[in-house]
Amino acid sequence: MAQRLAVLVTAALFGVLLVGPTVAAQEAGQIVIKRGTITEDLYLAGGTVEVRADVHGDVIVVGGRILIEQRIAGDVLAMGGSVDVPAEVLDDVRAAGGTVTLRGRIVGDVVAAGGAVELGPDASVGGRAWLSGGEVTVAGRVTTHLKAGAERIVISGAVDGDVDLAAEEIEVRATARIRGKLTYRSRHEARIDPAAEIGGGVTRVAVRQPSLAGRVAGRLLFVAASGLLGAVLILAFPGFSAGTARTLGRNPWKSLGLGAAALVCGPLLGIVLMVTVVGAAVGVTVLGVYGLALVGGFLAGALYVGERSFWLVRRTTPTSVGSWIGLLLIGLAVVVVLEVVPFIGRLFCLGVLLLGLGAVVLQAYRAWQAGRAGSGAVGTAV
Repeated sequence: MAQRLAVLVTAALFGVLLVGPTVAAQEAGQIVIKRGTITEDLYLAGGTVEVRADVHGDVIVVGGRILIEQRIAGDVLAMGGSVDVPAEVLDDVRAAGGTVTLRGRIVGDVVAAGGAVELGPDASVGGRAWLSGGEVTVAGRVTTHLKAGAERIVISGAVDGDVDLAAEEIEVRATARIRGKLTYRSRHEARIDPAAEIGGGVTRVAVRQPSLAGRVAGRLLFVAASGLLGAVLILAFPGFSAGTARTLGRNPWKSLGLGAAALVCGPLLGIVLMVTVVGAAVGVTVLGVYGLALVGGFLAGALYVGERSFWLVRRTTPTSVGSWIGLLLIGLAVVVVLEVVPFIGRLFCLGVLLLGLGAVVLQAYRAWQAGRAGSGAVGTAV
């Protein structure tokens, strides 16, 4: 069933591209390669997407691996596992992915986010650049303003305007040329090579480390607020909540895989719908439902953690609504405690989210099937 759901999500994403009557150039598939000259806007989706064509309009691309290497007269909107844009783009670029690499001349603004974002040595941005990610590297040129936020930022290129940075680790190398002022926010002092040129001076905005009491109070407040929201949902939908927990207990790997698919495909589907004229309203609705699903998924995952923790101690699982609320609080407490562990904590929280999100989607699908069959068994067990 999880495979069927994944196929349905993918088919819906591709179907939007295939049936929209207002777009002239569209294609979806496992491998999509476009060559030649295209005089219309271009909409593509696939596992691997390569735009080797001269496009006179906008380019909208969703895929696993994306390459855009020829001249684009309009905007570029790209989302994927890896996004590589060595092309000349005569308007703006908006890109998001695991890795985002910009290597060409971009006349307009750039907005990019990802695990690793790089403005290569041959890249130039005629407008402003907003970059965000795990690691941001700026080796090219930004004509106006640069703003970046990341765990680590490295500046080795040229910026003709001001630079505003926020990161744990900031490095300005000897080849950096900043005509404006450099303002940065970090708990650590930036490493600035003496040979780097910064015309407007350097200003550091100190970032205070929260006190231990403040961190503890914040985590307690998070548990209380999340627990209250989860309690309301459990009381309002007891059958669905119990069914979701049982789904996780019996199908954890299926839930994990489906949660990963939903996490990636949800925003992609919403964005693709929004950029097509006929689906704008539907796209906003999809993104709204996606946000609610993330919240519900995290709470469902925490409920599963609490249920498993209780079972390890007592070798039994309570069945009353009050007991489910108690298990949710236990799970939230476990998540909050483990989240502070470097790397492992974040990986654990991601796993909780994916497990819960997949279980919510799977249970919702089964509830929908039950409703169609007229049984009304919203809380049907797996």
